[in-house]
Amino acid sequence: MPHRDKVLYSRCPVVPTSSSLAYKLGYLQDELGNEAGLEFDMQVVTLEPTLHPAHDERYWLRHAGHPKALWARSEGADTRVVALSWVDGSYPIMALPQSGIASPADLKGKCVAVAHIRGSSSLDLVRAQHLKTYETALQTAGLSLDEVEQVKFEFGHEVMQGPKSVKAKNVFEIMAAEFLTAMIRGTIDAAATQLPAAVMNLLDIREVYDTRNHPSIAARVNPTVLRAVVVSGPLHRDQRDVVVRIVARLLSAGQWAQAHPDDVAGLVADDMKTSALRLTNAYGDLSRGVQIDVSEELVDALGSHKDFLLRHGFIARDFSVDDWVDRSVMRDARLLLQERASDRQAPGINRHVA
Repeated sequence: MPHRDKVLYSRCPVVPTSSSLAYKLGYLQDELGNEAGLEFDMQVVTLEPTLHPAHDERYWLRHAGHPKALWARSEGADTRVVALSWVDGSYPIMALPQSGIASPADLKGKCVAVAHIRGSSSLDLVRAQHLKTYETALQTAGLSLDEVEQVKFEFGHEVMQGPKSVKAKNVFEIMAAEFLTAMIRGTIDAAATQLPAAVMNLLDIREVYDTRNHPSIAARVNPTVLRAVVVSGPLHRDQRDVVVRIVARLLSAGQWAQAHPDDVAGLVADDMKTSALRLTNAYGDLSRGVQIDVSEELVDALGSHKDFLLRHGFIARDFSVDDWVDRSVMRDARLLLQERASDRQAPGINRHVA
């Protein structure tokens, strides 16, 4: 049997992506299932950033939140970004009435919950997300993170692996329960977390601020709203045509989502072993959130969050995000879709080009 190089195509278990949708629609399997010389291993998995992969792991593509890829690139990893997607989620700060917190200005001098993941690398994604949420809210009142007291909550690394079943709690629900208990006990005054409406009504919990209401995309960017399609340098150089075809399939999945907006959450939720209700509560309209692009706005948001991570010590070395993003793959993927659409419409041709 001829040798086939393995390509690991992974997607994150805790953030929705068009790769999840394309996989559930069968687009990726249809495109890559019989690729000459390449064997694709498609997984939903949480991965630590890798600087120098083993030889048999040199070909890979990862579709997930962007910070791990930023960290690895800052350490010199040989990678390229070929697509980005944005889904505005709800990232509120909650407080009980007795805290006296009604607006971001009232956070000054208060105790706020910040999660830390035990066993994580220097890039603790949950901590980064909490700090970004508080910083954005505080800046609307002319304040900074130095003007609140951060209360550390530790969680095991296993919470980041994603739920094992639809009924199991995800990482955000596990943390929300801890933070709510701490607020009731008076250990903290506020927490960046989502809570069920019934709980908020019962305890008269206030939403102090939600970062998705900020008009600036740079202020709203955090580890989970901006997803990146990142490929290893060897795959990008040696198999660029395959990368283009994958991106074309992700664009096709986005087109399908626009035509079937009510069905997107269910398919993506099934891939992530969560529920459609959880996803819609957290992210709203996923038919928009699974669209990929390399627009200047998205690239600028990626650069803005790189600067945030650098400023707070999550990454150690600066680099040019603009040089890291390869816009030509998206351009060629769009051209490929146009060519396939023309072929399908031509007389006597009946190609499957979904």
